[in-house]
Amino acid sequence: MDPARNNPTQSRLDDMTVRSRYEYKFRIPESKAELLACEIRPFMRRDPWLEAHGETSYTVSSLYLDSPSLLCYGAVDQGEKNRFKLRVRWYGDDVCDPVFLEEKRRKNEAIFKTRVTVTSEGTRRLLRGLSLKTGDIVSRKTGDRAEGEELLRKARTLLAKPACVVRYQREAWEDRHDKGLRVTFDRALHACPASDNTGTRTSTPVEDRGTILEIKFHNQVPQWLASLVRRHELFRESIPKYVLCVDALRSSFETGSLLSRTTVANGKGGT
Repeated sequence: MDPARNNPTQSRLDDMTVRSRYEYKFRIPESKAELLACEIRPFMRRDPWLEAHGETSYTVSSLYLDSPSLLCYGAVDQGEKNRFKLRVRWYGDDVCDPVFLEEKRRKNEAIFKTRVTVTSEGTRRLLRGLSLKTGDIVSRKTGDRAEGEELLRKARTLLAKPACVVRYQREAWEDRHDKGLRVTFDRALHACPASDNTGTRTSTPVEDRGTILEIKFHNQVPQWLASLVRRHELFRESIPKYVLCVDALRSSFETGSLLSRTTVANGKGGT
């Protein structure tokens, strides 16, 4: 797919600042993913960007930021209920506008997400081991500058540096009436070392154990979708893409500069 066209708009729910929502994840075989996509079609439609461009999926790339001892990785790996992750996200393989700086926080079962737009130049500088600056924040709405400053403050407090790039293909659906309900199928999960200046030169496929199904909603899952989950005997799992990708890079010895330093210092990379 042409990366220049693979740039979904920021109007989708999962790409806006979200005050609170819930996410259920399931690992399913590809044959079941295709069946489920057919069964949700009467209630949902493809993501508007996919419909407009005649595509079935788009590429999601996320550069995760972490401390020298990988505190965010450890919190997820150990299943802490109250935790957060910092990342820079763009759509496509190479860095291209729009690019977003995000914090994704979990408090028990609820997910809170803050997102601001940053410049692609700032992101490329970040991939070279430098830091984002206040001038890299793009103010698109009231409060963007303040939220961006807060995210940069958290990054400085964490001593955050690029850890790895997480990349996958996403097939996204949204409810025809409730824009707060989304169903996504994530495939072809790959990990890229953060030391790669573009994040695309080296890519490690993560163990393929099926398609990752995610159900995202604000209040409750509608009855028709809950019935579908029960009928297909789907069981929720913890499927942290960031943790899976860090582990894949370690096992393949394609770690970025941050992971290499941590491995040398701690033996297990901060876990």
